[in-house]
Amino acid sequence: TEVEKMSFDLTKATLGAGLIYVNDGETDEFLLGPTRGGGSFEGKSETRDIEFDGKEGPTKGTVVIDQITGVIKATVINYSNKILSYLSPGIAPLSTASTASVTPGSVGIVPDANYLKNVAYYVPTVDGKYKKYKILNPLCRNGISSAHKDKGEGELALEFTGHHNADGTGEIWEISDVQSIA
Repeated sequence: TEVEKMSFDLTKATLGAGLIYVNDGETDEFLLGPTRGGGSFEGKSETRDIEFDGKEGPTKGTVVIDQITGVIKATVINYSNKILSYLSPGIAPLSTASTASVTPGSVGIVPDANYLKNVAYYVPTVDGKYKKYKILNPLCRNGISSAHKDKGEGELALEFTGHHNADGTGEIWEISDVQSIA
């Protein structure tokens, strides 16, 4: 038999830091930024093996997916209250940056209104198109950590985690190739 050689297609190689949009494709869409250090996407599945006596190691057909997660991370230097409102699950996202103050909200179940619709991360590819990473029903769960230093800008770490719908339906992330940033 003839072994098929792998072809190297560099047209889908990604270039640069990309752009992150909150509520991508919605009427309240906006570009998140400025960012520092680009961004990242993580799509993970938490798995486990069904264990039984006599099992000799990993066995096909015995792997269970217990949880699927999707996370987009970015560091921003924009300290507007609109951005700050995303950093605590207890805060409903603000529609403008002009609100005078941001408070942490209250304890208990996070209201649906506090979840964003989506966060999309567009990264340009060599062929002039984009790789689009998108998480749905995102919420920042990492809180606020802000450091300021002399002769430098403060940085806010954002970590958006996707969520299933309350009834357990719906995907929490998707990756696609797109022609342009819509």
